[in-house]
Amino acid sequence: MYREEVIAKALRELRDKLKTSLEANKMRQRELVESIAEHQLAMRTLSSLVKTKQAPTISPAVPSPPRASEPEPVSFSPPLKSIPIATMTNIGDRKGYSREKLKSLAFPIMRSRFQEEPFEVSKIRDLLDELEPDVSHSYEAAWNLCNDLLREGKLKPAGIKKLPKGVARLFKLKTAMGVAAPPEKAAPAGG
Repeated sequence: MYREEVIAKALRELRDKLKTSLEANKMRQRELVESIAEHQLAMRTLSSLVKTKQAPTISPAVPSPPRASEPEPVSFSPPLKSIPIATMTNIGDRKGYSREKLKSLAFPIMRSRFQEEPFEVSKIRDLLDELEPDVSHSYEAAWNLCNDLLREGKLKPAGIKKLPKGVARLFKLKTAMGVAAPPEKAAPAGG
């Protein structure tokens, strides 16, 4: 009976500790999202300012006094904290290729790299990261690419690989399984 009480107490303490940690992490996540939103707004503002400016002018070492006929330029920018997050554009916006463009870039590389060997989705994610090193691709993006190619008939399921954390689906290129590769474009004659 004593042992069960000790175990129950330890489990309650662990649950309370995890609950506190979860709440702290959620609060930190909210802070980070707000911080990201503020930084993105500042970057967009600076980007728009840079795009609207003319070619940079070289200023003299000693600035000239303003002329009496010219009013001094007044600039106003509200503090970042006062702008509500809801008015900002999607935080998930990211630079990078569109899904179709990425697919058209990745498939030829997949054909040359994975010719007849089966591959996992993680290999495709690595390939996407190579194509766009400045963008961090999710595992889901690699899954979407594989599913698109599967629907188009360019990939075929090749089996399942058991991993310590679960299983991984393997794919194979249909061109590697006896289906003819698409013909290369011929050079125009007489050119």
